[in-house]
Parts: sequence; structure tokens; C-alpha cells
Amino acid sequence: MALFSNSGPWVTAWQRGAALISTAPVTFQNGLNPLALTADPSGRQRATIDPDSFRSGFAVGTGTSFSAPVFAGCLAARLLSLADAGTLSLDDTSPAAVTRRSMAVDEVAAQDPWPFLSPEPAG
Repeated sequence: MALFSNSGPWVTAWQRGAALISTAPVTFQNGLNPLALTADPSGRQRATIDPDSFRSGFAVGTGTSFSAPVFAGCLAARLLSLADAGTLSLDDTSPAAVTRRSMAVDEVAAQDPWPFLSPEPAG
């Protein structure tokens, strides 16, 4: 879990939020400096990529402002799958539908947010 994450008994779900790729305005510029810059034997400049260049329209970001939308997207996908299966109408506001939506939140919250990581070795 990232250092910026909230923790406590009130936290009921976690989701990835560190080093996520998102869209960024191409007009936004930050440091505009490569990580390393040197001249090769011919005098030509060689450099690493500029991590602060947003000319591609994408950037890497970190924070709860990234993890919350990931969780919301997972929940939306789950609710749509229930609607497609005919077990939940998205317009239904009955108590049963509210309960089903709450169950969907619990199902998404119970999912492992890091399924691609190997478990830590025991001992």
C-alpha cells in the first residue's frame, strides 16, 4: 500500500493509485529536462527521455485521485455486467436494487487490487 493511502477502520476498499498512466493536456509542460544529457564522441547531444514531457497526451500520476477513479471504473463495470445479465436494472431504485448495488460494491472491494503481484514469501 502506498504511503499516501488512507488507513483506518473506515477504509473498506483499496485500489492501485501509484504510477498510473492517464491523459494530460499536451499544452501542459513541467521541467522540460531529460534525466541525463551527455555528448557522444562526435559532439552530438544524447539524452534520456524527458519524464515531464506531455506532448504525447499521457502522463504518469500517483495519488488517491488516481485510485478512486480506478475503483469507480471497476464498480461501473460490475454494475453493467449485472444489468447485462438481467439481474439489475440501472433505473431500479427499489430496496432490493439498492441492496444488490451494495453487494456489488462489496464484491469489487473484495477483489485483489494487485492480482499481478506474486505473494510475499513466507517466513
